[in-house]
Amino acid sequence: MAKKTYSNKFDTVIEVADKGLLAEYLSGKGLVLDRSKEISQDYVHELLDNLRTDEERLDITEEIECMEDLASEFFEKTREYILEDSRYNIQWTKDESNETVLLRIFLKHTDAYKLIYDLFLCDKFWAKLHHYSLESEQVNFDKDAIKAFKSDLQEYLIDKKKDADCDVRERVYKDRNYILVLRGDEQKTVIVLKDGKKHHRVFRPAKEDMIVYDKEHSVIGMTPSIGGVRNKLFYANAFNKHILGGETEIGKEFFASDKYLVNLKPLLTKKFYERTADISEIRLVSLFVLKDSTLPMEINIKSSDVLKSLEDINITVSDKEILSAKLELKIEGQKRSISVRLTQRSTSQLNKTKEREIVESFLRDKQIISF
Repeated sequence: MAKKTYSNKFDTVIEVADKGLLAEYLSGKGLVLDRSKEISQDYVHELLDNLRTDEERLDITEEIECMEDLASEFFEKTREYILEDSRYNIQWTKDESNETVLLRIFLKHTDAYKLIYDLFLCDKFWAKLHHYSLESEQVNFDKDAIKAFKSDLQEYLIDKKKDADCDVRERVYKDRNYILVLRGDEQKTVIVLKDGKKHHRVFRPAKEDMIVYDKEHSVIGMTPSIGGVRNKLFYANAFNKHILGGETEIGKEFFASDKYLVNLKPLLTKKFYERTADISEIRLVSLFVLKDSTLPMEINIKSSDVLKSLEDINITVSDKEILSAKLELKIEGQKRSISVRLTQRSTSQLNKTKEREIVESFLRDKQIISF
């Protein structure tokens, strides 16, 4: 049996998590353990390498890698929302590894694990949302509203010749209302090689979508995975109808360019680049522009100082012509720079929560975003 490759995230959990909990987890997956052997990285690799199919192995490795993501990137929120909430009554000690605590939650507190994983997705996807203004006086997140939303989604998927199988969850996080959707995408066909012959295989990839409503700022956000105006219109209308109680149908004008919520104009002023208490250095290093001229042309400028480069080549750019921009920011006390990408619909895609919160606060103060 050929040896497979395992990620550092997977191996970290195997190395530092409680061995008794690991044995319980692996046995629960149908693996027969030799109790005379220590649960080590090599032994777990061997067990998984001998599984009948790669699908079984990949399901296990992905599950464990998700635990490591939560342990390394989301443990403070796990403590806040789960460990310190008496409703869950989870026993843990501060000298245990984060991985041990997450594995225990996974094994013994299923609902708590589902909640913290969903909140992690809310946090992760928030950095990638496209935002649109949508006024509403109410937010109705009861079971009937979610059920009606799901029913409309299933009808829409069938109409699009997709599988109606989907999972819809609702969460409230940081005073925002989230709907998370797991659904099948377009059916794909691939050719595989087996026994020296070609064979066709058909599969339907899973996609994760998210819709979020920020009532304070009257903004709805959707993940880019939704894609296409027709799909976005469905989600916007279904959310507006069932969750926000909207009676007016949303049309294509909802996505018009004059309704962009990310203001890129400050990027073209020198005041934007003045340091703050949290940000010690701000540099515009890339600008992608669709120049509105007699013959429209795309201009991609990369430089350690894009504003100075624009002066040197004598080009004037308006904020409406900017398709995307890239900033390099240094947080006070850190040596490395953080790359931040901006478009007229979305902000950065930072993975670390603390860094993202500092950057978003900076962008609000600089009037790039208002939500």
